[in-house]
Amino acid sequence: MAGQVALSILLLVGAGLLARSLFRLLTVDTGIETSHLLSFSIDRSLHKYTPDRSRRFFLDLQNSLEHLPGAVAGKRSLISRARG
Repeated sequence: MAGQVALSILLLVGAGLLARSLFRLLTVDTGIETSHLLSFSIDRSLHKYTPDRSRRFFLDLQNSLEHLPGAVAGKRSLISRARG
């Protein structure tokens, strides 16, 4: 019985430490200014694009975004930034 209580307390403490660590990870300053950042994702499989057509689409989209009034840069990535 005492072993079960000790194990339960150990697991609760571990879960609390994990939750606190995850919260800190979400609130850490990454040094990236995101106040004027537009981020979105596009699922190219919905339009059944070929790899070549998909590449041309994303290049055209990037070019269009870079030429929007007030835009500083337009970039694309396969991996999105962490949400927060």
